Amino acid sequence: MTEPVAPSDIKSDLGLDPGATDQDARIERLIKAARRSVEKRIGYSVVGDEPTIPVDDIDVVRQAICLIVATWFALPEGVSVDNRAGSAELPLGVSWLLDPVAKWADD
Repeated sequence: MTEPVAPSDIKSDLGLDPGATDQDARIERLIKAARRSVEKRIGYSVVGDEPTIPVDDIDVVRQAICLIVATWFALPEGVSVDNRAGSAELPLGVSWLLDPVAKWADD
């Protein structure tokens, strides 16, 4: 199964040496976990024999996966921003990217 984001994309985003392989297994695990989280959140499959994600939304989903992986890579123990409205665990950009893509119950 080919993931929608390649490890080389993540390495580029993080400014890592593209030839170094010491973080490849970790990056691949993070990509898969982020993709699965995105699929659960938006209600569409992104990979597989017949992905259900609308073609127009795949680039948005890829960007969200990159943001999630970058956050998990930089902060493996997690991050919680304490504020009056509650706590946030992912960059705000992820919500802004995925909320319009999400399949709602009345769709």
